[in-house]
Amino acid sequence: LSFNQPKLSSTINWNPIAITFANQSIVGTQPLDIFINRNNTIYVPHRQEPHILVWHEDNNNEVTIIPGNFTKPGSLFVTSNGDIYIDDGLENSRVQKWISSNKTWITVMNVNSTCSDLFVDINENLYCSLFYRHQVVQKPLNDFVITSNIVAGTGVAGSASNILNKPMGIFVDMNLDLYVTDCGNDRVQLFQSRQSNGITVAGSKSLNPTVSLNCPSGIVLDAEKYLFIVDMKKNRIIRSDTNGFRCLVGCHGSGAKSNQLIDPVVLSFDVSGNMYVTDQSNHRIQKFERMELTSANSFNQPQFCSTANWNPNAITFANQSIVGTQPLDIFINTNNTIYGANQQKQQILVWHEGSNNKVTIISGNFSDARSLFVTSNGDIYIADGLRYGRVQKWISSNKTWIILVDVNSACWGLFVDINENLYCSLPSRHQVIKKSLNDFVMVWDIVTGTGASGSASNELNAPRGIFVDTNLDLYVTECGNHRVQLFQSRQSNGITIAGSKSPSPTIALDCPSGVILDAEKYLFIVENRNHRIIRSDANGFRCLVGCRGSGAESNQLNSPVSLSFDVSGNMYVTDQSNHRIQKFEFLENSCALLFHQTKFCVTPVWNRKGITFANQKTLGSNPTTIFINGKNSVYTINKEKKQILVWYENNTDPTLVITNDFYNSSSLFVTSNGDIYIDNGEENDRVEQWKASTKKYSPVLFTYSSCKSLFVDTSDYLYCSMYSHHFVVKRYLYDLVLRSEIVAGTGIFGSTSKQLNGPIGIFIDAKFDLYVADCRNNRVQLFRSGKVDGETVAGRESSNTTISLDCPTGITFDAHKYLFIVDSNNHRIIRSGPNGFRCVVGCYGSGSQSTQLSLPSAISFDRSGNMFVVDAGNSRIQKFEYSGNSCDMSSVIQWVNSSALTPKSQMYSQGCNQDNFYYDAFEMNVPESRYYTIWSSSKIDTYGYIYENSFDPLNPYENLFEKDDDGESNDQFKFEIPLYVDITYILVITTYHPKTTGEIKINILGLKNVTIKRFVNPINIQFNSSFELTIDSPKYCRDYVKSNYYYQTFQINVHAADTYTLWSESNIDTYGYIYKNDFDPLQPFGNLLFQHSGYCNQGQLKFIVDLQANMQYILVVTTYFPNATGNFSIFISGQNEISIKKFSSRYHSCGIGDRCHFYSTTIGLPLEDILRGEVKPNTTLSDQSSSIKTSAALSII
Repeated sequence: LSFNQPKLSSTINWNPIAITFANQSIVGTQPLDIFINRNNTIYVPHRQEPHILVWHEDNNNEVTIIPGNFTKPGSLFVTSNGDIYIDDGLENSRVQKWISSNKTWITVMNVNSTCSDLFVDINENLYCSLFYRHQVVQKPLNDFVITSNIVAGTGVAGSASNILNKPMGIFVDMNLDLYVTDCGNDRVQLFQSRQSNGITVAGSKSLNPTVSLNCPSGIVLDAEKYLFIVDMKKNRIIRSDTNGFRCLVGCHGSGAKSNQLIDPVVLSFDVSGNMYVTDQSNHRIQKFERMELTSANSFNQPQFCSTANWNPNAITFANQSIVGTQPLDIFINTNNTIYGANQQKQQILVWHEGSNNKVTIISGNFSDARSLFVTSNGDIYIADGLRYGRVQKWISSNKTWIILVDVNSACWGLFVDINENLYCSLPSRHQVIKKSLNDFVMVWDIVTGTGASGSASNELNAPRGIFVDTNLDLYVTECGNHRVQLFQSRQSNGITIAGSKSPSPTIALDCPSGVILDAEKYLFIVENRNHRIIRSDANGFRCLVGCRGSGAESNQLNSPVSLSFDVSGNMYVTDQSNHRIQKFEFLENSCALLFHQTKFCVTPVWNRKGITFANQKTLGSNPTTIFINGKNSVYTINKEKKQILVWYENNTDPTLVITNDFYNSSSLFVTSNGDIYIDNGEENDRVEQWKASTKKYSPVLFTYSSCKSLFVDTSDYLYCSMYSHHFVVKRYLYDLVLRSEIVAGTGIFGSTSKQLNGPIGIFIDAKFDLYVADCRNNRVQLFRSGKVDGETVAGRESSNTTISLDCPTGITFDAHKYLFIVDSNNHRIIRSGPNGFRCVVGCYGSGSQSTQLSLPSAISFDRSGNMFVVDAGNSRIQKFEYSGNSCDMSSVIQWVNSSALTPKSQMYSQGCNQDNFYYDAFEMNVPESRYYTIWSSSKIDTYGYIYENSFDPLNPYENLFEKDDDGESNDQFKFEIPLYVDITYILVITTYHPKTTGEIKINILGLKNVTIKRFVNPINIQFNSSFELTIDSPKYCRDYVKSNYYYQTFQINVHAADTYTLWSESNIDTYGYIYKNDFDPLQPFGNLLFQHSGYCNQGQLKFIVDLQANMQYILVVTTYFPNATGNFSIFISGQNEISIKKFSSRYHSCGIGDRCHFYSTTIGLPLEDILRGEVKPNTTLSDQSSSIKTSAALSII
């Protein structure tokens, strides 16, 4: 990438007070675009003067000017090599390119309007958004044709999903997905790769509520693919994150102050994440500096991984004898000091870290204290509203109480934000109020709520827990509306982010009472009447603790109210109706990698030759499973010896052998603490757990048959696929009963969306969606969490074109959620990607070679991305090494070569029919196994073929690796394919229509030392003469069956060794043979070098052969059918001189009678087959060998 995509946390802010980087005296009036490259060089086009302004880093803000010949440019883009693309469409209908290497300008694309924005994607396609034409167009930069193709919009303004209205900013991500700011429609549209219908991701009529926009004009994505949008007519910059959209700068109306903008158009980031904005109507460029967040919070906001879990069995931190009845609130500060309240005794309870759970008591004069909050200096704010209607403050410095402010109601929730504003939630008045702690006036301001209960966006119903983040956004748990509302700073209308009537599917809530955010702004919600704690993350919501219903057991809660985290991430919950505070310990192992989901690029490549990691001697026959954990330990099963085999990292032999007495175990799964779950269902109908701590087995799930696959999800549910019963079941591992529930399939085989037929491999993602390799239905099914109807994501009857499967048996995902499938009966591993599915391993048919697989069953990755495949049919585990450099684009260059197809070009028949095509061919050897891009640029309709190791135009189906005719635009072929170092490739360039000629430019995006050389030479006629076969021509038996084939013989004299092409042209079907030194009509297969029947050449003989100098070659021209006569012409092409003359063949062998060649033996074989090389010339029969005498006698008889 040539531009900056910083990785920005969801809590990062920018100084709202900008620095003017360049004013009107430098950039002129109404600057529209800015580009900052990864060297921190800044580029701005001057609207009034035909030049580009350039600021190099550390150049004391001095500007360099690049002059040009353009008018009122609207946009520019700079590539990694320093080339600049600039809009010149308003008056000159073009896009120009400034070539940095020679500092010259050229036209690269014709347009029919100004380009509001320009963009160059990773495949070197140039995009232009045509504001007045309501389209986005694209052109490959490697195509010498300067016309473009439409990729979004129809050319007519509108608001349908395939239509745009005044598009402005554009951005193309690594998956080639296109984002468009659709100004006239007040929205941002996402056009996924190769799709013409857009998805509204922000603004008007978006599928999910996002943010209101007014003519968005610019867009950038950060490293995590969060959106940064220039909202031009609202004069602000907004961004998306895990909790929606928020304003970053320009949030206080339009104007010319340093914290204001007027009609901003574009933003760009520098290397440090500082934001530069073109402030159009203020005629300046503003720089908003990134602010490093220093937390002023007094409470803990740990950073958790997405798989974080807590021990569901809690420890009682404080019981009723300490906290009294119905404890409501708890607070833990950053020093790990814990604060609670005993309402009955009017005490604040304090536990200091390291005090061995000894409690310190602060006595007060309050009643029914529902909430408290502690600031960084140790001051304590406590709600004392039920009887006295006030908030009290305990001042830590002098240990005294003061009445801070009157409330006239009970504050259920208290919170102090980073600006020292105190918030109070009033359930009985359905409002949240606040006051500044620095204001001596004891008056509250209403933040949200009307004072009457309701469910509108500006109303509340019994608000309880509150939380205010560092952006001053307010989160409110609404018990009466069963939802969590987000009120962005200074906004009185809330957005439902969880619970009832949320615009996006979230989770059903029942009286949420507490809320807190972690360091990544994910929600932790106390759900009072469902007696549980739930959490959000990037994959949605899930229950953490109290997930098995209400009660008083250690894994249960009863009407919990609030939670707080300690420094270590342990969770403390006020368990109201159980009169206790429960501590749920954070399981650090839950963030350890269970297995590897490597972050591969779009085009990863593995060595096509596997290394045998373990063979049959180690594994036994027909292994079926493999698991590689986060520590790179490899686990599998030897069924014959009833063993679990474990290889620790870097060990070539099993490090650990765990024995069992289970018959024919099919699968296993290993959790982060080292426990192993293993199938024991073939005879014993159960799954066993081997505990690493005790090294003993115990049953954990009862089944009906063998589990072909096992999986444990992040919420500790164990899944089992039962091939013979056609369903998948799951069980919660902390449930005391070993019962299970069906989550996919009906138990009756079938192919409907609810059914399965022989399920094997399973995978559960972070959203708890279940993927099933549905073997006998030849498909992969996705069952979304809680759904019984599956969606076919690969294989038979999938809604989108995917790939044909034959009994898929294993599935896994990489970090980008690209799917890897073990396609067992097709003996291969395939992978999905942004451009569909492709074979990655075992792509050469079934077998036992290192490049082949036989009935593979399972797959797993190590931390380096190497792929381990259980090659069941070969009773081995194969390791295919990941080519790490395959994603490194730093050394990629473009090779360009021009080719011309003319009447002198070589010709062949693509389909072995009556059509002939001119072609050119190149031999390629690559220095690294990786993806390469090969495409053509031409005015004619091209077709490309790639062959492995050799190409025979007379057998065009042999060794064919890939072919394409329209992979690129304008009827041009394009390949994006992996090429390997140990294979020589032949690229054949031809056309879609027969006998078409024209110029073709060949482009190859690869590495510097790719070896490419011409494979064929154009036709260079060295010999051309006409001959005739008549009834007077000699006859012979060319096939030992029929004798009546007319023929002529020629002697070829080669003057220099070379590759020569020899062919005939005739109205009869010809057949040709080439012999070495001599030709004997009675021995048509003696001395034979080559033969051709006219196959794939319209019935005309043809040879493409290497001929040596000083060697005599005999050409025999005959016919395909017997007794055929007619004229024929012989052509020989080559780079060196060659001559030909007629040759008189002689009979060198004696026969039985004068036509012995045509007699047959009693066993039905031509006699010549028996006699060849055994009959002695000029010798009577009596002096021949005994075998000859016997054969002759039998033949005569």
